[in-house]
Amino acid sequence: MSDRNPYAPPSSNLEAPAVARAPRAFIVLLGAYLLVSAASAVFGGSIFSAIFLVIVGIAAWRTVQGGQAASRYLGGLLILGVIVSVRAVASMWTSNPPGAMVSAAVAVYQSILVGYIFLSPGMRALYTKAERAKWTER
Repeated sequence: MSDRNPYAPPSSNLEAPAVARAPRAFIVLLGAYLLVSAASAVFGGSIFSAIFLVIVGIAAWRTVQGGQAASRYLGGLLILGVIVSVRAVASMWTSNPPGAMVSAAVAVYQSILVGYIFLSPGMRALYTKAERAKWTER
């Protein structure tokens, strides 16, 4: 019998960088998104916005820590936000062009966050580091 754990994921030839952490630009953009969402929840007075903010905040925290499942959940929520924003742009384009431009800017901003979550090499290294730490023996 070998010394290796038979239930551990297979090893790969790719090595993660020595210090894997979330990119600073992603953290700043995500913090600004959460800040604007918090202001919207406070000034809008909607309990649903506050609940959504808490859910997104928890998913964002776990994503920054390297949770791949949380990153997929956060990415899904942001993709849903992009879809809603694009629909708002389509419905407001003729009646309220400035509002449509704001919705388009929100859609682009959320798309940038989604791109960081799913496509950034720094985030992939963070997920790899967290996954490796999860499977190492303590």
